[in-house]
Amino acid sequence: MEEQIEIQRHYRNSQEKYIYYIIALCVSAIGFSIHITLNRKLSLSLIPIGLSVFSWSISIIYGFKFVEIMLSLLRVNNNYIEVINGNNPISGTDIQKIKIGVDVLMKEMDKGGSIANKYRKRQYWFFFLGMIFFIVWHILELYLKMD
Repeated sequence: MEEQIEIQRHYRNSQEKYIYYIIALCVSAIGFSIHITLNRKLSLSLIPIGLSVFSWSISIIYGFKFVEIMLSLLRVNNNYIEVINGNNPISGTDIQKIKIGVDVLMKEMDKGGSIANKYRKRQYWFFFLGMIFFIVWHILELYLKMD
């Protein structure tokens, strides 16, 4: 049982690091995009890089939403442990109340996990969508500079 808890803890830590890493990459990519277009006049050829910045911004938002849901799930998980140990002030040691509490909290954890998974996937896809738009912009820039 202790090994399983350690594996879950390691998985959660790795997942959070991955989310923060993508957030950092998006912030860096936005900063780089602003830097390389700083002295440019507004033109239609900048649309793809604008879309990439927009995509990376959405990715950042989904990353933060994921972290927010995970923090909420930690609170729900703590309440679950209190209930099953009989330490919750509402359910106490009443078996019926404990069963109801466990059912409600399990549903809440399942729902939160599902939402967190959606946010994680969306963060990932918007990050890569931003990369694709950036590459399209770069190819377009190369094409426009050809004689």
